[in-house]
Amino acid sequence: MAHFAAKGFISFPSAVPDHINQKFLDDIGEAPSENEKGMMSHYSNIMK
Repeated sequence: MAHFAAKGFISFPSAVPDHINQKFLDDIGEAPSENEKGMMSHYSNIMK
């Protein structure tokens, strides 16, 4: 559980209004495909 809390992702579709979710997604860009470095690498880059 601790590993998931540190590295996991949870979706709460109703917690944040759609327009705020869309703004966030527009700001961070698209997640990499499976052939790229991976989600954790993308997450690390956007959190800098």
